[in-house]
Amino acid sequence: MTSAWPTYLGLSLGEIRARAEAAVASLERWGAEVTAVDSVAGARRALGEATFDFALMDVNLPDGLGPDLLCDKTVPAHTGVVIMTAEGEIGRA
Repeated sequence: MTSAWPTYLGLSLGEIRARAEAAVASLERWGAEVTAVDSVAGARRALGEATFDFALMDVNLPDGLGPDLLCDKTVPAHTGVVIMTAEGEIGRA
């Protein structure tokens, strides 16, 4: 099946494997090429090796906070970012 959508290169950053796998599968069905990582360190490595059109990142990760990648400018300004969390309380997110 050929997609009318352009191919995007994306980074999926999430610590809960089942949720991350579901996100990756959905994005790939839309034609995106996705690199999945489960830590801030993994994201730093991936961002050092490739340029991504978008990043889907979890707030809480085993080794830090996903948004910290934005604060220290690890994620380039041209990269679209969606920040998500599964935490039920605002104070915990």
